[in-house]
Amino acid sequence: MKEVIWLFGLSGAGKTTLGSLIYKAYREQYPKDEIELLDGDKTRRFIGRDLGYDYDDRCENIRRNGHLAKVLAEHNVKVIACFTTPFRENRLFLKKLFRDAIKLVWCRSDIDTCIKRDTKGLYTEALIGDIRNMIGIDLPFENPMIMPINCDIIVDTDNVPVEESFKYLAGELGLNIPSS
Repeated sequence: MKEVIWLFGLSGAGKTTLGSLIYKAYREQYPKDEIELLDGDKTRRFIGRDLGYDYDDRCENIRRNGHLAKVLAEHNVKVIACFTTPFRENRLFLKKLFRDAIKLVWCRSDIDTCIKRDTKGLYTEALIGDIRNMIGIDLPFENPMIMPINCDIIVDTDNVPVEESFKYLAGELGLNIPSS
């Protein structure tokens, strides 16, 4: 089974940005390998259309995408997955599903920084009450460092430039990134 790199964190923490850069780096370094980038915003359109955003539906979304990633990995496809994955239960499920074939990467950014970034306008809508069940506002993002620890790599995305965060993560994943 190929390895799965699962980036998680708050909306606006940089999961998709870093995941896309890691995907591109793997593509360039291993052009003959099969690789797939799964992003929560995109997969909800085809395997999560029936789901909302409450606790149970968020857990079901991670379960479905975890199984999708596993099928790909079992077919020799390296998977880069970008999902909020806010609850310890979700991350423990993924660790059990993949065993040693997954790296959980926490894109750590505090809620205030994510609110300032708010590229999708979700925090603005949640703060004025237009949407509910927003992680970090009215649903918790459970700290993965509380026992049992359920992350393998931490990338601080608060005050670190994207390029620096990318180089750190690439190094942790064993990718050779040329110096600029």
